[in-house]
Amino acid sequence: MRRRGRLALTVGTLAIAGATFVSALNVAAAWKQAIARDAAARGDDLEVLLAEPTDPARLALAGVTGVVRFEPWGGLGAESGDVRVSLLAPPDTARMFTPRLLAGRWLAAEDSAHVVITQALARADRTLRVGGTLPLRFKGRTLEPRIVGVARELMPSPVAYAPARLVRTLEPNVRLVRVALGAHDANAQREGAAAVERALTDAGIGVAEVARLGDRRKAFADHLLIIDAALLLAAALVLLVGAIGLASTLGMSVLERTREFGVLSALGAGPRTIAFSVLVEGSAIAASSWAIALVLAVPLSAALDAATGSMFLGAPIELVLSPLAAVAWLAVALVISLVAGAYPAWRAARGNVREALVHE
Repeated sequence: MRRRGRLALTVGTLAIAGATFVSALNVAAAWKQAIARDAAARGDDLEVLLAEPTDPARLALAGVTGVVRFEPWGGLGAESGDVRVSLLAPPDTARMFTPRLLAGRWLAAEDSAHVVITQALARADRTLRVGGTLPLRFKGRTLEPRIVGVARELMPSPVAYAPARLVRTLEPNVRLVRVALGAHDANAQREGAAAVERALTDAGIGVAEVARLGDRRKAFADHLLIIDAALLLAAALVLLVGAIGLASTLGMSVLERTREFGVLSALGAGPRTIAFSVLVEGSAIAASSWAIALVLAVPLSAALDAATGSMFLGAPIELVLSPLAAVAWLAVALVISLVAGAYPAWRAARGNVREALVHE
């Protein structure tokens, strides 16, 4: 506390680096949670996109090796203003999809002219909200189903979910099939995808794509590595400046305390005791910056969750405060303090008592 301005600058720099570091790990934890919750909302392993609308009665997948259950989903492409919307219809007995909702409710059995929109569609058209209507155009026909809910999904494209009875009046056939497998690992999904595609092809049904949900989630997570890397790089640059500042602060402190160290030596303090006092000073500064960094990381993490969520999903993701991030930054801060204080501590420990006592 002898030089409060210098102390504040050093602690502040380290705190900013720590807040950036902790926020990067918090954002990574938040996205891991979002991906895990999205996986929990889906009971399928494969999404099969058919080449053309097909009668669901032709989809004989029950005997395919590894397939436990499959659900033909109705679907079509419609327009809502200038936005292209995928209108999907889960079967009445759907059990593979229970989305988490941002607002409102999910489709009920008695619904006939209602829809649940995704946050991506709500973002594309800011006028859409629960209780309002979704104007749709499909092959010259117009619909205005009432919006009863907004679903939170990792899917970035505008989607609306409608009752099967509504979509069947526009398109009785299906183009999407969700498939659940007995095993859910990557090998099982690859083998299941090949078996399903082979069975459909043998039945004369064209397959446009078989998407493995595990691969989609991994690809999504890989995109987030860029954000994490950028944040950690920014933290590393600020940390480098903070480490240099801490080393300079401790070096100046040792110089200013030369006579003090001489008195301590004269009273019997050994080199280790003097060096230890310098290292403790550095650790105290690091610990102070750690505490401030944790406080700063809360609003910074929330802002980054909102920014990255809006960028990828059209809605903020939930704030997650990772205990691992706090512990990791404390360890990094203490290591940095020991490294930065090593030379000043050595310099203080080797001082000459006589010279130190006459130092001005």
